[in-house]
Amino acid sequence: MTSRRIYRSATPLASGLFYPAVTLLLLLGAGLRLYLLLQPRYAQVQYEEAEFGLIALNILKGKPALFLWGSPYHGVLECYLIALLFKLFGVSTLVLRLEPLLMSVLYMVVMVWAARRLWDRRTGLYTALLVALPPLYLSTYSALVYPSYLGVIILSTVACVLLFSLITDDARRASRIFLLGLVCGLSFWEHATSIPPLLWISLVLLISSPAWFTLRRCGLLLLGVFLGGSPLWLWNLSHHFNTFRCLFGGYGAVKSPYTLQEIIRHFLTFLLPYVGGVMVHYWDSASRAPFWRLWYWACYLPILGCWLNMAMAQGRSWWRGEKTLQPEILFLGLVATVLAVNIFSGRITDRYSLNIYAAWPILFALCLVRIQRWHRWPAYLLLTALLILHGNDHLRFFAGQRRVAAVDRRPVDQVIATLDKNDIRYLYGHFRVARVVTFETGERIIGADFHGYKMRMYELFEGDLSTPRGYLLAVDNARRKAILTHKHLGLPYPREMDRYLACLDARSTRDELRHHVIYHDFVDPYPILVPIEPSHWRATASSNRAEASHAFDRTRGQSWHTTRQDHAFFQLDLGREQTVAKIVLDAGVDKGHDYPAGLRIDVSLDGKKWTVIRPDHDEFFHLFPGFDWFNGSPRLTMNGPVGIVLPHPCRCRYLRLTVVVPRQRWYWTIDEIYCYRPGQGPRVRDSDRRAVLNWLLAHPTPGLIYGEPEQVPYLKQHGQGRLPLWDIYRTEVWINTRRDLRPNGSNALFVSPLRHEAAMARVAERGGARWQRVFTAGELGVYRLGIPAGSHPPLYWSNQGLLLLPGAANHP
Repeated sequence: MTSRRIYRSATPLASGLFYPAVTLLLLLGAGLRLYLLLQPRYAQVQYEEAEFGLIALNILKGKPALFLWGSPYHGVLECYLIALLFKLFGVSTLVLRLEPLLMSVLYMVVMVWAARRLWDRRTGLYTALLVALPPLYLSTYSALVYPSYLGVIILSTVACVLLFSLITDDARRASRIFLLGLVCGLSFWEHATSIPPLLWISLVLLISSPAWFTLRRCGLLLLGVFLGGSPLWLWNLSHHFNTFRCLFGGYGAVKSPYTLQEIIRHFLTFLLPYVGGVMVHYWDSASRAPFWRLWYWACYLPILGCWLNMAMAQGRSWWRGEKTLQPEILFLGLVATVLAVNIFSGRITDRYSLNIYAAWPILFALCLVRIQRWHRWPAYLLLTALLILHGNDHLRFFAGQRRVAAVDRRPVDQVIATLDKNDIRYLYGHFRVARVVTFETGERIIGADFHGYKMRMYELFEGDLSTPRGYLLAVDNARRKAILTHKHLGLPYPREMDRYLACLDARSTRDELRHHVIYHDFVDPYPILVPIEPSHWRATASSNRAEASHAFDRTRGQSWHTTRQDHAFFQLDLGREQTVAKIVLDAGVDKGHDYPAGLRIDVSLDGKKWTVIRPDHDEFFHLFPGFDWFNGSPRLTMNGPVGIVLPHPCRCRYLRLTVVVPRQRWYWTIDEIYCYRPGQGPRVRDSDRRAVLNWLLAHPTPGLIYGEPEQVPYLKQHGQGRLPLWDIYRTEVWINTRRDLRPNGSNALFVSPLRHEAAMARVAERGGARWQRVFTAGELGVYRLGIPAGSHPPLYWSNQGLLLLPGAANHP
């Protein structure tokens, strides 16, 4: 097949003008992106950037990576480049951003090279101008370390140039065939969004010259594809081709619309704006004044006409039997394929269509050259209008950034300062906030996704999750940890977290910042719980009653479920009267969402007279899949159980769980239900803590006040620093090394349960100290400790309470 360049400019551009002009434009484009990176909005890393940075840090530690965490369709070429930059210039947000800056420059160079190679210098010059000042959406995506869309764009452009040289060159050199396969394989490993360009390239190669497919050429091409994507292929060979299972059957799967009506709706809703220059890439789907929308269409209607003329010219050529292929058809077909795949898959969002920028600047430049052949002034006018449109969006964006500079420059600094102030080094949080904190502190503070990377979709990819699972285990096993929430980024939001904590009847210190809320120093309402044996249990339910007993048969996989959550209930007979403090619902494996959003709990002694159990300050219990108490703090896992702590231990025989807030389109499944009773003495009430707090405020002491975490009244006055309360667990290390934290004389007060009084009195007597109760509130007591002058015995804590020992050798 041959080719002729029908849109070559009328007057060739001299090389002496072309290269200096292109160099200047590329420098201006790099400067624009650098200025964008310095905007206040990007002063701290975005959550997707943080993942790239963390992977790069682990690469430097000798932990190679093949994919992004949990995404076996997303390669990590950028991470290796970032690791090299970290090695050369140190770890920082600015150094992290050097990678997209270098990739942006490479993108501009490749686009100019493709236009110059396939057409002429004038087309290359116009292309340079359009990539130097592109639509705002491309500027932002090419200036930040977002998923590898820019790398796929570069590789797609290179593949199109190689493909055209192959189908128009009778020699068909082996090196070009191998290089095309290498680029295609590398592109497929880089990101799954390369599939539409690869489909188009394969189609062109098949249609243009069927005789091309000899055994030798196919072997060279496939060898290149295998070597270019070798990390992907080798990993899939040993992991049951999980990349393809993920793409077409699991997380991230391409799901086709179910009806022709939906496909037509996607076509009408998305195709016209996207073909017209991707309108949403200008304003990110936000409203804009009608004037600028008219300006937009005034620019793009002539360009759409030129594209249509190009396609019709190629069609007439083929109709006459001419075996010619214009290179612009390669790029038009690339745009059409990307749009068609996105529309059919129902995944037509801004970022998934970024591959059109492998063709967009060149196609626009070709239109300008074609108009210039007719008359140069309309071409110059159209180019000026395009640049004004692009420049206006950038200027408005920069103006908006200056307005937020004073308040939102680096919100993460407040979070880090608060965590450091409370000496917290581990936290749970949505990955959008946890990753940012982990990277910005250089892994000094470890944040783990509280979903735990334990959803089934992640279990498929165990080989690539050693690092995030390491984060998770570190947080799980930490003695003190926090939960970090954000008011806008990801569930659960602070309001929901307050409800979920109420569901567990858990107390904590709550630090509210501008955008973040940090929960820490959690108080377990029941440090010891004893399970109630299900041997005499019976159950009934609103539906599927024959299988109700499966909910407590202690056999995984045998469960009770209802297909509709509306008005569903599950009633449990415990066999005899029991004291119930906590209920745990487990939906089982792969059913992480099979819970209602809200439950009402009724209890009864005889099954006739029912009493409603409500959490404090609410009408029902708000549930979140996988929210339960674990190792000293709440934890969320998408496939975990849901814990419900009753605000008062209830004496009952019957329990009825009724759905009051259904979760639409999900079943309600109970694989196992567990009930627990308190395992130690009477529980301390909030009213007792409040009474103790009021007494302490009315009887100030010049010394310190100590207490175990369960009993220290973490109320508003404490959070404002009005009382010098010290958590024994938090100070157990300091208390033996810092003189100012040791009790001295009669200045120290202790808050402790009455049930520990006898043990503490015996221990105090052994240490030569006096132990006197000065206030009582329910099950809580306030004690004053008298220590002989000049004596500073060490303090320890055990399950018997506070221990004062005369010597360090007597460690309990």
